[in-house]
Amino acid sequence: MANITSGTTIFEKGFSIADIVEEAYERIGIEGVSGYQLKGARRSLNIMFQEWGNRGLHYWEIANNTISLVNGKNTFNTKHNHPNSYFSAAYYIKTNKDSGHIKFFDPKEVKTMYSPAVSELNEFSTNIVRIKPEEGKLLLFPSYLHHSVEENISDEDRIVISFNLDIK
Repeated sequence: MANITSGTTIFEKGFSIADIVEEAYERIGIEGVSGYQLKGARRSLNIMFQEWGNRGLHYWEIANNTISLVNGKNTFNTKHNHPNSYFSAAYYIKTNKDSGHIKFFDPKEVKTMYSPAVSELNEFSTNIVRIKPEEGKLLLFPSYLHHSVEENISDEDRIVISFNLDIK
């Protein structure tokens, strides 16, 4: 399990995507969410699952029922991955420029032992990729990929729905 320094919410078995989205909005003080925000969050997740179904991946499920929602001021997530699932995802509800980027680490561990000198960093030679979270965006990545989240140095919470997906 990851060393996560922020709160998590445990949902009962049988929870729905709508429950997760509504809980995330309630955490930032927006109750009774309806309209574009709620519809957009649900639509993004449903489109992803429908597209997988169109490609023959009909047997997916959310791999566990613990979902991180809030990273407050000065919180961060240390380097980790998500074993026993195929994909991991993060849907960003609330972020800002100082709430911390997600960092992905090169999965080729041999590079940690020895690698030739790099004269110019680019997408092929770098060991770390930083991605700025954006509200309303869904980030999907292979669960084996080590990643971390930088410290939230803003006074506002970073709200993210994160979950693992398994294909059955």
